[in-house]
Amino acid sequence: MKERAQFLLDYKDPLYTRSDDETEMLQRAVDNNGIVSRADYETAWSNYRTCVQDHGYTDPVPNEYGSFYSLPMTVRNGLTQEQADKAQETAVYCWSVYTMDIDGLYGLNFGNPSLVGDPEQAIVDCLHKRGLADASYTSDQYIEDSQKLESERSSSVDWEATGTQECVIANGGSLSNDNESMWKPLG
Repeated sequence: MKERAQFLLDYKDPLYTRSDDETEMLQRAVDNNGIVSRADYETAWSNYRTCVQDHGYTDPVPNEYGSFYSLPMTVRNGLTQEQADKAQETAVYCWSVYTMDIDGLYGLNFGNPSLVGDPEQAIVDCLHKRGLADASYTSDQYIEDSQKLESERSSSVDWEATGTQECVIANGGSLSNDNESMWKPLG
């Protein structure tokens, strides 16, 4: 994990210059064998939200899944195409500069410490390690389940369990639920 943190620290994105705050967080992760602290994770998300608001938009309150956050869905209704594009451009900028690397590394710390390259397999491995899925549950079944409505998913996984949600979000998967946060950039 330390090598991944060092890679992120050394990488220079050609489009976005990482913030000093996120660079310092990555250095702390390198110094801590690749582990991102909860405080740095919270700060990275706070910095994202502040950046978006500093650009004149409303607070993009993230979705919470246990100890993880995910970006809210953007509501484009009532916006012109130009307004929607500008809001999305700002959100991408703020995410890339303040949060993306720390969020990804924090997710790996929890959900994929072995750095399995296949995200679906990483989710299933996480579910297995935490006793949240039958040992026979496969990545193919996960892919099928992720494409179904909640009521049609495999009963061998408790989809409402916080740990299940954390495994999915930590590995870059997505969930939808009735409590999902919606971001209206202009209110």
